This record gives sequence, C-alpha cells and structure tokens, in this order.
Amino acid sequence: FRIYFANEINKSTTPTIGGMPYTMVELAPRTMSVDAESILALYRDSILCPILPGDASWQRRFFDVILSGCIPLVVEWTLYDKSRSWFVPSNIPGHHLFSLQQSYPFFTGEYLNSNMEVDYDSFVATITGNAVNESDFSGLRGEIETILADKEGLRRMQRNLAKYATRLTYGLGADAHKYEDAFWGILQALKIDQTYERIPYNTREWLYRRKNATMAAAKDAAKSARKNATSSSANSTA
Repeated sequence: FRIYFANEINKSTTPTIGGMPYTMVELAPRTMSVDAESILALYRDSILCPILPGDASWQRRFFDVILSGCIPLVVEWTLYDKSRSWFVPSNIPGHHLFSLQQSYPFFTGEYLNSNMEVDYDSFVATITGNAVNESDFSGLRGEIETILADKEGLRRMQRNLAKYATRLTYGLGADAHKYEDAFWGILQALKIDQTYERIPYNTREWLYRRKNATMAAAKDAAKSARKNATSSSANSTA
C-alpha cells in the first residue's frame, strides 16, 4: 500500500497538496532513510500523517502520530458484513476480525459504559479504498485536498485528538492519576455493578442483546403509561 500511495502522489510534480507542502520518506524493508527521532519530529510538524496498512490490523505508528499531535490519515474499506476496516479491503466472510471495533481499544459503541470510549471517527481522517482493486489510489490527491480545505473540520479533529490522546497511554508519572489513561479505561471496561454487565466477546451478539433490552424497556414504559392513563380515566369517571 505504501508503494501504491507513493506512486499516486508522485504522478504530480507539484510539491504541495491542497496548498500545503508534504514530505515523503523513502522506505525499504525494515529500514528507513531517516532516524526515529526525525520521524517523530516530522509527525509533530505535520497536520496529516498517512497510516497505511501493515503487518497487523493496528499499527504502532497510528498511536505515535496521535501522541505527536498529528491527525492520522487512513484508507477505509467496507467489509462484507458492512463493518469498516483500515486494514484489509476484503469481502471474504470471516474477515470481520479486522473490523475497527476489534482492532482499536475502547472503540465507540463497544461498551455499556460510554464514558471510557474513544471516538476515533472524531479525529481520524479517511480516504476511500477500492475493494475491487486495492492498488487503485486514483482519488487520493483529491480526497486529501478536500480534507485540507476544511479548516474548521481540521481544527475540530485536532481538538478531539487532544481530548482522547491520553486515553491511549499508560500514565507512569507521579501525576498519572490526574487524567484518564488506558489503565483507567480498562478498569471502567471491567466494572460490573447494577448498571453494567460483562460485555460478551461477540460484539454483534451484544448489540443484539442491547437492542432487545432497549425495545423491552420501551414496551414496559408504554404499558405502564397505558395503565396509568386507564387508572386516571377510571378515577375521573368515579
């Protein structure tokens, strides 16, 4: 994917995208032409940082750019079961294991305690992948230009990125208890009391159970309302 991405960018001789200069680092198997500190410095000095699919459905550099204050730019595909992925452009049954929900920690909609969830969609920029031809990045430059043209949208993503960044770290300093980090999130996910229940492994099963519970509660509320209305009517008649 890095080659496809680079080839599309290099089709133009213009040294900017959307009026912004960009930097491309030469990559070779397991090596880079610049050192890690320089890469992190580039992250900190950038607005968008492309995070292309690698060996796993999640990438360490995804979190590196977040902690560096750079908005991750990913390629997004829709899987056969309508879930989304930033890893494989596959419509093969069974590849739901690479969905966003099962690849990134504290993903929105996966926990009964929504306070500890991370709204990735609020700070991750996406470009649409071609599920039929994964080497087709023909719309890449246009989509990036559209993202960069939305200044208020970029500022909003930067604010949300700053809001959620600490949720993806483990606080080790003396002040670690002062903010909500990943350890806090894990404790919240494990919390079980009268309000929360253990989340089943199969996400779709849990969503089905939650939907049924919501529908049952709505029916009970409607039944109670009808009962109260009937009772009130009888009292008025008497």
